[in-house]
Amino acid sequence: MNATSPSGAFVPFDSFGHDNVGVTSFDCSRVSGTKFPIGRTFVSCSAVDAAGNKSLPASLVVNVLGAQEQIVNLIASIRAVLPSGGDWDDHDHYGRRGHRRNELLYALTSALSSSRNPRNACPALDAIAVIVRANTPAVFTTADGTQIRADISRIKNVIGCR
Repeated sequence: MNATSPSGAFVPFDSFGHDNVGVTSFDCSRVSGTKFPIGRTFVSCSAVDAAGNKSLPASLVVNVLGAQEQIVNLIASIRAVLPSGGDWDDHDHYGRRGHRRNELLYALTSALSSSRNPRNACPALDAIAVIVRANTPAVFTTADGTQIRADISRIKNVIGCR
């Protein structure tokens, strides 16, 4: 689950159980749909059946990804859809190929290395959004471009960009 703010994310989860007389309630250490902090949170749940018997606890781990992990995932998703060759590998004013690709990869690397410093990460994320917007739909599909920009917006919220 991706964090949506510096304090984490609201995480829904299902609790369920089976019993020969029917499960009447569940008791969990955290309530589904409440805000979980960034990082791993262990949740323990028990079920109570119609006869009043309580089950042994079952547990799950909720992992809320912070900005750095989300940027790593963003880099992977951009690399997965990033084309090679064609118009994308244009020449810069020095005649070097791959200028736009290199610009994007530099912005991604910069955002990752400064993910704990909003003053540096926010402009890098803005640069990525501008590059992706300028190259949608010519390089990125409309769906990919929209998803990447939504991911950037969420990451900026987690970092606390203004």
